[in-house]
Formats: sequence, structure tokens, C-alpha cells
Amino acid sequence: MTGPTGPKDTDAARRRAELGHFLRVRRGRLDPVGLGLPIGPRRRVSGLLREEVAALAGLSTTWYTYLEQGRDIHPSPDVLDTVAVVLGLDDDERRYLRRLAFGSDSAMAPLTGLGRIDLDPAAVVAALGRGSDPFYATTQNSDIVAWNAAVTTWFTDFGAMAPDRRNVLRWMVTDPVARERLPLWENEVRDVLGRMRANIPARPPDPTTEPLVAELRQHSSVFRRLWDEHYVVDHRARYRQMFHPRHGVRTFRLVVLRAADDSDLIYIAHLPVGEDVCPPQFSSSPARVGEDRARIRETTAKAEELTAPLRPPSRS
Repeated sequence: MTGPTGPKDTDAARRRAELGHFLRVRRGRLDPVGLGLPIGPRRRVSGLLREEVAALAGLSTTWYTYLEQGRDIHPSPDVLDTVAVVLGLDDDERRYLRRLAFGSDSAMAPLTGLGRIDLDPAAVVAALGRGSDPFYATTQNSDIVAWNAAVTTWFTDFGAMAPDRRNVLRWMVTDPVARERLPLWENEVRDVLGRMRANIPARPPDPTTEPLVAELRQHSSVFRRLWDEHYVVDHRARYRQMFHPRHGVRTFRLVVLRAADDSDLIYIAHLPVGEDVCPPQFSSSPARVGEDRARIRETTAKAEELTAPLRPPSRS
């Protein structure tokens, strides 16, 4: 007779289900021909079969099937690393895989009993965000909790929103202004979504996550597609291109700051870079890259048109 299901059991079951979905999506992206596997004329599925992944990883098909089905089979870190190699996962995806399996990507004990000092995010933003470039604090769920005046200039006035609606990802997906402010809009949505999703397994369940995802899936077909891709990426420095009607197009280097004893709050600093820096593309598709570059050119032309009355006439 089984006992009652507690919150930890429910969270573990949720993580196992996510792990299974993640493995299936990544398995479906692999090219069997590129891996040297024989392809029969009647093959109707894309990617690798479960038995092919199992064979390449040195596992039984039954055991790997159980892993994809989200059964409670307690895989070891070494086995997960072997599966990650077969699926071609990068470092961020491997860490995410461990978070799903174990609730953490590290064997280190949490920081406890070390005299933790709670930080006021508004005070941190006031101290570090005094410049003219955006600086804000968000939760791992992308809820924005503190921001400087430059965020209102370059993004939107989050202060005019109800507190429970202040969310960077929600703004990106639902506000048409976001598509103008972010020339590489889809890449930005993909990145913020990937950061949020990568950290879900490593923190306590947030009751606002599922309603947020459901809302954005209903609002945007692009969000639905990106969510179903199960893209994950860890918090790291990257570039962000932004457009403002008065200031034109500007490229920032995003720097992510976190306190070791506060795993929920993230501080995002925007450091301006030179005009010769081109943000890296997230998509390897030549067509997508071409579309992104065309949109940058279009937005730059719009910025020049809008800011022309603000510039003094040139002297011949």
C-alpha cells in the first residue's frame, strides 16, 4: 500500500515528466545517417529510435524507455552523461538534464547557516543602476521586481502595470511595442524562455509558472513553438540589440549578476558596446539569420528617419 503523495513526490514526478519530454525532443532532432546508422525504406519517424539511443549509450531499450516515460528509476550521473553525449547535448543542456534528474546540477551542499543577509533588490538597483543604461532585477520566473529609469526608457513602464503582471517574458510576448524595441525579437523570447526553463528544476515549485506558460502559449504561436522545442540555456553574458525612436539602434552586452546565497533573484546589467559589434545569432538557419539581418537594417533605417529632425544639419 502506497502512502500519500507529498509535495516532494509531486515535484519529482513533474521533473521526471519534463526529463522524458526533453529526451524525446532531442532524440527527434538527431540525424541517423550522420551517426552512421542504417536506414530502412519503411522508416517513417524523424530522428533516432529509442532502441538506437539505447544501443549507442550501452543501455537496455527497456531501461531507456522507462527513462523517457518518466518512471522513477534513479539514473546515475554517469549514465546521464552517456545519454547526453549520444544526444549531442551542450553544457547548458547537460546541466539542465541533471537538474531534472536530481533537482540540482551540482553535488555541493546548499549554503546554509552562513549568516545569510537578505538583499533588497530595489536598493541594489538604486546603487548599481545609476547610469543611463538598463539595469533590472528579476526572479527566475522573469518577474521584474526592481528597475532603473533606463528600463522605462528602453523597455516599458513596468510601474504602470499591476504588480502581478510585471514580467519581462510576458511583456516580450504580449506587448506589440516589444517587437519594435527588440529587432531580434524571436531570439530574445527564446533566450529569456530558455533561461527560465533551465532553472525550473533547481528551485522550489513556483505556482505562477504554469499559468504564465499557459497564458503565453494561448497568446502566441511563436511562444508555443519555442516552448515545445524545449530549449534551455543557462544564465550567461550575451548581446542584446535594442531600438528606441529617439536613440536609434544600440547594442548592449548583458551581464548576469547573482548572489551565491540568493538563488531566485537575478540582476541584469546592460553594458553598451561599439557599433561594430554584431550580436551572435541563436539560429543556425541561414534563412533565419538573413531575416534577422534584414530586420536590423530595416530598424536602423527607421531610427535614422525618426532621429533626423533631432540632429543638426550637416555643413557642406
